[in-house]
Amino acid sequence: MPDDSHLLTDLLKSVSRSFYLSLRILPAPLRRPMSLGYLLARAADTIADTEIVRREKRIEYLESFRCQVEADEVEPSLFREIGGSLTGHQNSPAEKVLLEHLAEAACLLNNTSGEDRDQLKFVLRGLTTGMIQDLEDFPGNSPRELQAFDTTDQLDSYTYHAAGIVGEFWTSLCCTHLPALGEWDQKEMKEAGIRFGKGLQLVNVLKDTPRDLCNGRCYYPVSLLKQAGLCPSDLLSAESEPKFAVVENQMIQMALGHFKEADNYILAIPRREIRLRLACIWPLWIGLKTLGLIAAERSILNPELNLKITRGEVNRLIGQSIGAVCSNSMVHGYTARFMDEVSMTIGR
Repeated sequence: MPDDSHLLTDLLKSVSRSFYLSLRILPAPLRRPMSLGYLLARAADTIADTEIVRREKRIEYLESFRCQVEADEVEPSLFREIGGSLTGHQNSPAEKVLLEHLAEAACLLNNTSGEDRDQLKFVLRGLTTGMIQDLEDFPGNSPRELQAFDTTDQLDSYTYHAAGIVGEFWTSLCCTHLPALGEWDQKEMKEAGIRFGKGLQLVNVLKDTPRDLCNGRCYYPVSLLKQAGLCPSDLLSAESEPKFAVVENQMIQMALGHFKEADNYILAIPRREIRLRLACIWPLWIGLKTLGLIAAERSILNPELNLKITRGEVNRLIGQSIGAVCSNSMVHGYTARFMDEVSMTIGR
């Protein structure tokens, strides 16, 4: 057996940034399957993002990855081969180490059974399908090769496969392991979990706009851009900022709509499930604070822009959450206040 304490703690922390906080605070029965799912998903994402490797080859690796996680028994040697072929192309030391340990993560998956294994298969299949689709939708790597979604339905499908499916997976595992959720309507809560994930992914889309445009990706649907008198290539110019603000605000409103469901999701968690509540509160509040930075930014198309809330702000949110976690009115009050701050910034 590989050292899962190293893989699911030290290595996980090095590649998961703020989401590591949620994974570590989770109730004990959820920690291992959630952490393993994130680690393998992060590895697949690293495969998809290794631009120095030909796109066709990355798609081939992702298809092999998807086939393996769906198999009755994963072949660690194949994961070792994939990781080894990409290790030398990584600028991030953490991602390099992740690929070096990909075969060990495969062994952990082999030693996962029952409902946890089924749910891991489900989420990893969906995530890798989305990554493959993303590489096919956006075949370029530069502004000259810029492509965009045509419709909001395509955007919605993208946010589902990138993060909404994680909310579905998260909900299924919670219902499997936590008897306190026995009264949940699983279908209803899975839908809320999906919207929670979609909201978080929309924040990523908004935050990463300049970088994505430079890499040939425009996640803003042509149908929305046209309403503002824009085409995708216009977003490469700072002169488009005033018109683009209309589209940006529409996307922010979409995210806020999803986050209203995320608020309901958290309030439906029994108050005695403190760890699960905190694990959900933190990404929501961090997402809302990041959305506030985006709404206030007047140069969202600036390629040098790097929007990120400070570590001090994250610590303040954690402190507020610990004081509020057992009170529905306090949790909702903070969430509503953060949402109002975003809405008021849009209106300025």
